[in-house]
Amino acid sequence: MALLIVRTLKTSQDPGIPNLLPKDTNNSANCILPQLGSNVKCFISGDVRVNEQPALASLHTIFMREHNRIATGLGALNNGWSDQIIFDEARKIVGAILQHITYKEYLPEILGSAIMNSNGLNPLATGYFDGYQSSMNPSIKNEFATAAFRFGHSMVHDSLKYRGTSLLFKDVFSNPTTLYDANGGIDSVTKGLLDWQSQKVDERLSQQITRHLFERQPGFGADLAAINIQRGRDHGIPSYLLIKAICNITGNVHSPSIWSSLNDIYNIPDDIDLFPAGVSENPVAGGKVGPTFACIIAKQFEALKKGDRYYYENSGNHAFTPEQLDEIRTTTLSKVICRNTGLTSIPSKAFRVNGYVFHLAALEAVNGSWLTCSGASDLDYNKWKCGWSNWESWTQCVSFIRFRLRTCTRSKPCAANVCTGKAYQVEICESFTRVNIPRIQANILSFESILSQQQSINGTVILSIARNVLQNLVRQ
Repeated sequence: MALLIVRTLKTSQDPGIPNLLPKDTNNSANCILPQLGSNVKCFISGDVRVNEQPALASLHTIFMREHNRIATGLGALNNGWSDQIIFDEARKIVGAILQHITYKEYLPEILGSAIMNSNGLNPLATGYFDGYQSSMNPSIKNEFATAAFRFGHSMVHDSLKYRGTSLLFKDVFSNPTTLYDANGGIDSVTKGLLDWQSQKVDERLSQQITRHLFERQPGFGADLAAINIQRGRDHGIPSYLLIKAICNITGNVHSPSIWSSLNDIYNIPDDIDLFPAGVSENPVAGGKVGPTFACIIAKQFEALKKGDRYYYENSGNHAFTPEQLDEIRTTTLSKVICRNTGLTSIPSKAFRVNGYVFHLAALEAVNGSWLTCSGASDLDYNKWKCGWSNWESWTQCVSFIRFRLRTCTRSKPCAANVCTGKAYQVEICESFTRVNIPRIQANILSFESILSQQQSINGTVILSIARNVLQNLVRQ
C-alpha cells in the first residue's frame, strides 16, 4: 500500500480551539481525563512527554502550528512542489529556527557571554559557518543528558500561572484539561510562562517535583531530584570532583554552607554525585548555571554545532541560500509565539521577564522590551520561490534599445529545469520607430547574442554587461 504524504502535520479541532495536536483517543499516555464521553484527551506528538504538563504541550503545539503555517506559505508560492518537498522544506526551516533560537537567545542566558565566546557558540550575523569538523562527535554526552541539562528542574515553580490564578503542578501533571479551555488554553498557559520569572538554579527544588511528581493519590508522588541522582549512578557517570577536574575548574565554586552540607552527606568527597553538586554551584558571570554545568553544556552544544554537517548555518548541498539564512536569522521565539497564538503583546525577548533579565540580584533593563504581535514580521517566503522573478522595470533607451531583466531561483529544493525562456527582454524604444530600423534590429541581435550566454549570471552582472554592450553599439 502506498504511503500517503501530506505537507502539514496532523491536527485536531475543538469548538473555539483550532489546531491542537492530534488526540490520543486510546489514552495510551495514561493521562488523567474527565468523565467518559468527554472530548478532552491527551495528545500524540513526536515525544510522549508532551503530556507531562500543559506548558510543555503548549510549546509542542506552537511549533506544530509553525510547521503547518510555513508549509502553507511555501505551497502557495510554489504550485509545482509536491507535498513531500513542501513537508521536507518546512521541517528543515523549523529545525533551523529551533537551532537559531537555541544558540542566539537561550544559551547566552544560561552560559553568559564569556563562555559563549570562548566556545564559539554565537551564531553569525551573515554568511555561512565554516567550522564544520567531520572528526567531531555530535552525539549526546552521558554527563549532559543525565545531569547537567537537568539544571532546569531547579528553576520550576510550585505552580503554573494561568489567567490570574496559579495551578499547582501536582494538579496538572498528565492532565490536559487546561488546554481545552476556550477562554484561555494554550494562549494563557504561554502568557503565564512569559510573565513569570523562573526560579534560580540552586540546590532547592520545588516540592511539587520532589514529593508530588506525577502523583495520582496523596503521598504517592515521585521525587525528581532522587531520580536524577539515581539515573546518574545507573548510567555510571563520573563523580562531581572528577568532572570538575576534567573541566579545569579549580577552587571552591560553592557557598561555604552548601559545600559543608555536601561533605556532611557524602563521607568521601570523591563520591559526591554530579547532579546535586553541579546544580548547587555559584552561577557563572551573566549566566544561570555554575562553572561545571556550564562546561558540560558548552562542550555539548559546541559538538552539536561543529560536528553536525546539517547545522543550519553550514554551506554545502543541503544548505539554505544566503538570503534564506538571513530570513531565518530574523526569527525569535517571541515572533514564533506571536505567529501561532492569539496573544497581542508579549516581551520581545521571550527568555526575559517583561523586558528585564535577571542576573543574580541585578535587574537589567532591555530596550524595546515589548513586541506587538500584529507587527511581528513573518519569513519572506519569496526567498524560497522557485522559478522566474517578476520582470524588473524597463531600462532607459540606449542606442534606440531598452531592455528588462528577471532572475531565476534554482536553489534547493527547486528543480534544475524550473526556468524556461530568457532572463531578458529587448525591444525598440517607441520614440525611435521612424529611424533606421534594420540598424536597430542588428543591434538587438548582437545584444541578445551576448546576453544569451549569461543565463547563469545574476541580474546585477547581466545589467552591467548589457550596459557595456549597448555603449559599444552606440560607438559603432
